[in-house]
Order: sequence, then C-alpha cells, then structure tokens
Amino acid sequence: MNELDSIAHSRAIDSLLNYETVKYFNNEDFEARRYDENLERLRRASLKSQSSLSLLNSGQQLIIATALLACCGVPRREVCRPAG
Repeated sequence: MNELDSIAHSRAIDSLLNYETVKYFNNEDFEARRYDENLERLRRASLKSQSSLSLLNSGQQLIIATALLACCGVPRREVCRPAG
C-alpha cells in the first residue's frame, strides 16, 4: 500500500512539475488516466489492508473476551460451591 501511495503521488508531482511539456504534447488525458489508474490501485490496496486489519482486530477481541469469561467462571464456581 505504501508503495502504491508513493507511486500515485510521484506521478501527480511529475505531471505538475512538467505541466508545460504535458500541455505542449497534448497529453492531459493520458496523464489523467494514468493518475486515475494509480489512485484506483491505491484504493484497492487500502481496502484490502483495512479488511485484513479489521479481521485481525476481531480475532483479538474474541480471544480477549473468551479469556475474560474463563477467568470470571473460576471464582464463581468457588463462591457458589456448597460448604461442607
């Protein structure tokens, strides 16, 4: 994702710095298409990264909740045991 972000921003900066050349050769549409393609790749990578991080976070929360329930069950069993 970082690599795609770097590529998208470098293409935008390159196009802006070479504005006169792009305008002279009438390549505005080509540069716009190339930038849009890079942004689309960046968007897909960002979505994939966010999805995997959300899945990881859900798994961690499930493990923590299970451990807390197990820890709460041990004292309850000891307190509720009949005396004698």
